Amino acid sequence: MFLVWFDPDKRRSIRTKLDDAVAVYQEKFGGTPDVCLVSEADRAALLAAAPVPPIPLRSERFVSPNTFYVGHDERPPPTGRRTTRPAPPPERSDPRRAGERAPRPGTGR
Repeated sequence: MFLVWFDPDKRRSIRTKLDDAVAVYQEKFGGTPDVCLVSEADRAALLAAAPVPPIPLRSERFVSPNTFYVGHDERPPPTGRRTTRPAPPPERSDPRRAGERAPRPGTGR
């Protein structure tokens, strides 16, 4: 479950916005979030600023700038392996591809 926090105030630092989002989450749900989803630009700004953010950050394409999704990630943790596309299914033998004629339905040939 995530709490979505939006703060477009340009006078406030990105770190202050994140801290506010975490504080509201703790007040509302009584626990500490374990991840914050942010835009790529906000993630870069947070990692460049000191001190280190209090929770892990993950950038997602669907998150707009100045928006923070704080909460608990229900996805399994990464295994450290790069994910790849699944292998294509094995090709089935198709007599038409091999230059043979396919049997006609109902003739048995």
